[in-house]
Amino acid sequence: MKTTKLNPRTPIVAFKLFCLVILHSTLFVACGVEPPTPKDASTTSVGIPIINNQVKTANHLKVVLFADHSGSIDAAGIPMLERRHIAPLLQLVKTSGGEIVLGKIGYNSKSHLARYSHINQLPFPQKKAGENSKKYQKRILRHQQKVSEIKNGNSGNNLYSIEEFDRKAVPIYDYSNIEGASDIASAVELAKLVMLEESVALSNPKKYIIIISDGMDFRSHSQFPSSLPDDVKLIVVNTSLKSGNLERYKHLKMTSIENAVRYILDQ
Repeated sequence: MKTTKLNPRTPIVAFKLFCLVILHSTLFVACGVEPPTPKDASTTSVGIPIINNQVKTANHLKVVLFADHSGSIDAAGIPMLERRHIAPLLQLVKTSGGEIVLGKIGYNSKSHLARYSHINQLPFPQKKAGENSKKYQKRILRHQQKVSEIKNGNSGNNLYSIEEFDRKAVPIYDYSNIEGASDIASAVELAKLVMLEESVALSNPKKYIIIISDGMDFRSHSQFPSSLPDDVKLIVVNTSLKSGNLERYKHLKMTSIENAVRYILDQ
C-alpha cells in the first residue's frame, strides 16, 4: 500500500496560523475594534445600538385654509367649506405627519381656528455640551421607546385630537350667519405666521395656504404682509376672474375646493 509522506514543515505552518488568529483576535479586543455593523444599524457614543431609529415617512404637510363667511359668497361664487372637503388632507397628515389649520374669514379672522398636528418622526437626540454619558443614555432610551410607540400607533403624538379639531371646526362649516366684514388681511397675516413656525419634528414640509374667497378685504384689522415665504404656495378658490387684494401675491387659481385639495394630494 502506498503511503503519503508527511511534510515535516506542516505542523509548524499550522501552529503559526493558529498563533496569527489568536493574535488578531487579541488585537481587536485590546484596541476596541468591533466587526462592521449592518448598514441599517449604528452605535451611539455611549454604546447603545440603534437600528432603524427613524420612522420613514413621506414628506410632511403644512396647510392653512381660510373660508370666507362674508356677504360675497353668492356674488363672487365662493364655495362653502364642508368637512368632506378636508377629510383627505386630515388623512394625509395622519399618515405622513404634518399640520392643518382651519380659519374663518369674517369680522375677526383670528378668532375662529381649528388646528390638528400629527408627528410621526422624531429627530435623534444629540449629546449636549457637558452632559454625562449616563444622562445621555437615558435620553436615547426614551427616544427609542417613543419611536417604537409611533411605529405601533399608540404614541398619543397628536398636538390636538381629531375630535377636538372637529369640535373647533363646527363654526367654520356653519354658514347660517353671514358676516358683514371680510378681514382677509388678518387671515393672510396669521397664515404666514403659521408657515414661519419651525418644528424639529416636521422636516422640510410642503406648505400650502388656501383662501376660499374673492379676496376683497373689508374692515380689516391688519395690514397685508408685503410677501409670503418662497416655499409656500397660495391657492385662491372662487369662480370669479379676479382674486381681489390677493392679486399682490403669486398664486394658483382654482374654481372648487375639491380641485385645490386634489392639487395638494397630487404633489
